[in-house]
Amino acid sequence: MGNFVQHDNKLSPIVAYRERTMNVYQALICGSGKGGRLGMGPKSHIVYRGKLLLEYVIESAIKAGINRIVVTMPSMSEYARMSSQKVKLAAKIRKKYPKVFFIHDDNIRFRDKPDLVRDYLDLKRPFFILGGHNPQSARFLRDLASLYKKNRLVMSAYRYKFDTYAILAVLKQNKVIDPIGKELIRPRVFRADVDRRVLLFPTVLDYSFYDHQVKSKNGPALFQDWPKIIIKNGGSVYALDNPIPAEVDYKRDLPSLYSSIDYLFKK
Repeated sequence: MGNFVQHDNKLSPIVAYRERTMNVYQALICGSGKGGRLGMGPKSHIVYRGKLLLEYVIESAIKAGINRIVVTMPSMSEYARMSSQKVKLAAKIRKKYPKVFFIHDDNIRFRDKPDLVRDYLDLKRPFFILGGHNPQSARFLRDLASLYKKNRLVMSAYRYKFDTYAILAVLKQNKVIDPIGKELIRPRVFRADVDRRVLLFPTVLDYSFYDHQVKSKNGPALFQDWPKIIIKNGGSVYALDNPIPAEVDYKRDLPSLYSSIDYLFKK
């Protein structure tokens, strides 16, 4: 079983207090994607202001009171293609956060990533799934966690996404209604209207839900199908508006991601 993220032999009073007041205190950070559409290598290892984007994500998770963290990292073959700067910064993160678990991932399907890290998370407690390149505000993560209940997937809702696919759904008091996955040959802008939102990371779920709704024989193979099939199979999906930009897959949206990092980590 994994250990709590800490920098000494015991949790600080602030972290311990957050653990008691926040019902989701563990996270899987997905930092192993190849970033093929962006064309800059793994997105988690993009360098901004002297740090990997992954380091900002870890810092934001800890600020939110997430004490148990496991990170999927790019494969060794990916590291062989990276610049020496990125490799050194990745080593620096491992040293800075010795109690965070870093697992090399050969880019297995997203659906299977929670299986990869079972030994490092508390299987009886819910967990976040966070993107490895877009840090979140502590307040948003706590609010997102507050929507969690058993037999429920909690997702983030956005008003804008530039991509080749998107999950669009109507929200009624945060409950997801009529989710539709749209996939195109070329990327386009997906914009929300009064009720409909784009659904994406971060998400909250637990392993019981994951095993019965995602990994089951009738479960969804692709992430964009999760909401529709989960609702069809009797589960429920809730979402909360996220003020931070959605996952970035194209260079045109990098400035907004960098601006959000500057805002979250302003001195």
